[in-house]
Amino acid sequence: MLFRSQIEIDRDLLEVAMARTKSRVEPRTWQAFEMQALQGASGEEVAEEMGMSLSNVYVSRHRVQKMLKDELLALKQV
Repeated sequence: MLFRSQIEIDRDLLEVAMARTKSRVEPRTWQAFEMQALQGASGEEVAEEMGMSLSNVYVSRHRVQKMLKDELLALKQV
């Protein structure tokens, strides 16, 4: 019998949480989050490229991170 490692399980849960979260936010919000949190762009770079204020970039990131955290907690309770 094969067992999945905890790392594989966590990665799968994160992928599901990200897909659910992405479907619940505006594409622009997700793109700002993705550029900054996942691709490593600075807040200033994201703001300039997307035509957003720096504060909106940070708010977008915070909102998406909170939603991801909530999704992960919900998935782990199942």
